[in-house]
Amino acid sequence: MIARIPTDPGFWLSRVPGLSDLGERERNVLAAICEVEDYVPGATIVEQSSRPPNIPVHVEGTVDAIYMNDQFRVPILEIKAPELVGFLWFLNPQARSPVAFIAKERCICLNIRTLDLENLYTGGNALAYPVLATLYRHAAAQFRFYNDAFRLLYREPGNTYMQLMKLATPEEEGAAE
Repeated sequence: MIARIPTDPGFWLSRVPGLSDLGERERNVLAAICEVEDYVPGATIVEQSSRPPNIPVHVEGTVDAIYMNDQFRVPILEIKAPELVGFLWFLNPQARSPVAFIAKERCICLNIRTLDLENLYTGGNALAYPVLATLYRHAAAQFRFYNDAFRLLYREPGNTYMQLMKLATPEEEGAAE
């Protein structure tokens, strides 16, 4: 029997380093745009080449980041909780995930609804700044982390995470070549 998990986002936010440092009002703002989701082993948290409707903050368990194409499936790295496993999709609506995130064991994620986060970003609410600044710090650390991981995958220095993101982001139709 699988134990029931707390479904209150505030419960999990208070246990994630960095997010737990937010003030109570800011944590409540973030909790209001989150949903708790429980993933069984093997479940896809983020599908490669997708722009998911949420940004997962992985709060419990282990996740594998895997790069796949027609010829191969390459495990890039293993992510232990707590960690932001999604990307800040709302910063570039054309961006797609360059890797799949798969639950290696039972995982619990706080899924931040992308549209609600985008509205928080554009709304200019004073409570939004600390929330967004905290998420940006997590994302910046994540980009450095993935660049290092992708350097192990590719021998050419240009094929880092940012290059892979460029490949995963469809060109706008009619764009200059």
